[in-house]
Amino acid sequence: MAEAAKQEQVSFDFDRFVVDTAKGKGKGKGKGKGKGKGQKGAPPVRGSNATRPDGRGDDKVKRSQEVTSLFKDWKKRGQVKAPREKTAQGEAAAEKAPSDSNVDMVSELKGRSAFHRKVQAQITEYRPKLEKLATIVLHFLPKSIEDLLDFHEEIEKTLGALEDENLVLCEIENWPQAKVNVIREEAVRHSNVKQLTQRIDAHAEEGLRSNMDPHQFQDAVEKTLQVIDKQLDTYLRAREQDDKRFAAVELPFKWSVVKYCREHTVLLAKLHCKASLEEFGIFQEEHDASQHLTADKNIARRLTILFNRVFNMLQRSFEFGFRIYGYAGGFDAEMTGAFGTVHRNLEYMAEVREKQKQKRDSQSLSVAAGSTEDVSLMSDVAYEEAGPWYRRMLAMKAIVDTEDAASAPMSDIAYEEAGPWYMRVMQSKGVQV
Repeated sequence: MAEAAKQEQVSFDFDRFVVDTAKGKGKGKGKGKGKGKGQKGAPPVRGSNATRPDGRGDDKVKRSQEVTSLFKDWKKRGQVKAPREKTAQGEAAAEKAPSDSNVDMVSELKGRSAFHRKVQAQITEYRPKLEKLATIVLHFLPKSIEDLLDFHEEIEKTLGALEDENLVLCEIENWPQAKVNVIREEAVRHSNVKQLTQRIDAHAEEGLRSNMDPHQFQDAVEKTLQVIDKQLDTYLRAREQDDKRFAAVELPFKWSVVKYCREHTVLLAKLHCKASLEEFGIFQEEHDASQHLTADKNIARRLTILFNRVFNMLQRSFEFGFRIYGYAGGFDAEMTGAFGTVHRNLEYMAEVREKQKQKRDSQSLSVAAGSTEDVSLMSDVAYEEAGPWYRRMLAMKAIVDTEDAASAPMSDIAYEEAGPWYMRVMQSKGVQV
C-alpha cells in the first residue's frame, strides 16, 4: 500500500508544454547522454518511511529494524574469533544453516532490498513516460519567465516523487540532464531576484507605518543595498560564461530582471532621503519655536545636538543617493527632486556651520592682535548676554573690579565663550582680572 501511494504521486502533466516539432524550430541538440548526474548530496536513505533530503514528503522519522540489524551484525563481526579448520561435517552444517548477516549482505548485493525493488519498479513502470518527458524537455522553449517557472514546477513535482532521481534517470536513454540543470538554475535565479525586489518594497511599507529610529531605518536600507549588490554581482561576474552555457541548451537568461532590480534600488535612495528631510523639518520647527529662548542653556544644547544630527543624516543621504545613482544608472524625476532638496538643505547647514567657525576663528585672531572689535564675532547665544555686558564696561572707559565683573549675571553657555574671551581682551590691555 505504501508503494502504491508513493507511485500515485508521480505526475506527468506536461501536455501544455509539448512543442510541435514539425512546425516549431526543434533545434534541440540533445547533448545529454542519458547519464545525468542529478543533484549532489547525501546517499539515498533506505526504507519507505525515510524523509527526503530535499524536504519533500510527509513521512515522520521512525525506527527501522534494518538499522538495528546492521548494528548488531557489526557488533557480532567484531567479536568473531579466528576461523578454525573446517571439517566435512562443519562445512555441511554451514551450508545448511547460513548466518543472518550473510543473508542480509547477499540480498543487498543482489539488489533485493526494499529500496532497490522500488527503484526497479519505477524504472519499469515510468520508462515510457520519462522518455516522452525527455523529448518535451529537449524541445522546450519558454515564451516568458512565468512559462519557465511553471515548467520548472512540473519538473520538480514529477522527479521529486521518484524514489531516487539519479538511479531512475540514469536508465532513461537520452535524458537531457544538462537542460534540466539549466532550467533549475534559471528558475532559482528568477526567484532570488524577485525576492530582492520584494525586499525593497517591504522597506517602503515599513517606513510608512513603523516608528523605527531614522538612523536604524537608514542602516536597514543600506544593508539591503549591500545584500542586493552582493547577490547580483555574483550573477553579473559570470554572465559571459553563463550565457554560453545557457545558449547551448537554447535557454537564454532574461537579464532584464536583473536590470530592473538594480533600477528599483532608486526607491531605497528615496526612502533614505525622506528620512533625512523629515528630521530636517523637525529641526526647523524646534529652531523657530525656540528663537526667543536661545538664552536657555538646555534649549541651546538641544538645538546644537539636533543640528549636528540632522547635518550628518543629510550628508549620509546625499552620499548614499549618489551611490545609488551610479548603481542604478540614474534617477527618476521624483528622486532627482529629492536629491536636489537634500543638497540645498545640506548647503544651508554647512554655510551656518562655516559662519560659526569663522566667528570663533576671527575672535581668536582679534584677541591675539589686541583688537577691541565689538562682540558681533561671538555666537548669537553668547552675544545676547555677554555682548551688552561687555559694551557697558567699555563705555565706562574704565575697568570694573573683579568682584563687580563676577557679580554680573551670565549663563554657563555665555560664560564658556564670553568669559575667557573677555579675560583675554582685558589682559591684552594690561589689566589684571
